[in-house]
Amino acid sequence: MPPPVDSFRAFVSQLAARPGKWVGPNPSVSKFAAAIAGYQSGLHDAGVLHVESISSWHFGQWLAAKWRVSPVVGWDTHIAERFGDDEAGIAEAAKLIEQWLHACEEA
Repeated sequence: MPPPVDSFRAFVSQLAARPGKWVGPNPSVSKFAAAIAGYQSGLHDAGVLHVESISSWHFGQWLAAKWRVSPVVGWDTHIAERFGDDEAGIAEAAKLIEQWLHACEEA
């Protein structure tokens, strides 16, 4: 089995490539975020992932610092406002998640 981060990275990539397949018709950034949270929860419940390692909460904190915006507002809201609440926003969110994972690996 791939390490949890690799598995998470692959899931985000697949989700962004075909969001309609994973979140149904009318994909949105909030549905994308919910799918990610569900995937992370499943990994955590299976004992594969500790929430501290790659959580949406940490991504939200990273994005808020990067963009100098309120961390109180969810990352999905910030991305939807900046890039659109559709497949284009999902694609940008996936790119940002990849940047965040890369920054975590370098730290």
